[in-house]
Amino acid sequence: MAPTAPCKHIEELLPHRAPMMLLSSLLGWGDDFIEVSVDHSAPSLFTDENGNVPAWVGIEYMAQAISAFAGIESKKNGLPVSIGFLLGTRKYQAFTERFNAGDQLIVRAERTYHSEDNIVQFHCRITCNEELLATSDIKAIQPENPEDIVKVKN
Repeated sequence: MAPTAPCKHIEELLPHRAPMMLLSSLLGWGDDFIEVSVDHSAPSLFTDENGNVPAWVGIEYMAQAISAFAGIESKKNGLPVSIGFLLGTRKYQAFTERFNAGDQLIVRAERTYHSEDNIVQFHCRITCNEELLATSDIKAIQPENPEDIVKVKN
């Protein structure tokens, strides 16, 4: 039995907004994984004149997938969605120079580590039509009080 959808739109799971909201939809999730899509049929902040996106943007797709996973965890626990921080990436490998216009990318992030102080590591991969386009291990943190780390001045 599939889990009940935590929201109608993926935007409800992330603190991101346009133009940095790069994910299109939530495809599936479980206790230690998430799968999301990125639709390259519409222009984004990173689209070139031909509608393509450089492969290095895949790191941000992976980070946003992890953020959406954290959003699901927050909603399951009755907490608001909050920001997290990318700590680093290890072994980002792109097997393409770009993500092509019109591509429907699938980003899968599988949690491989979770500490008591909310440091997590995910093994991530990006595919299109079952072809592996990029992989990486991403470390991130979602502190209990992110406002203590980032002070916003008016």
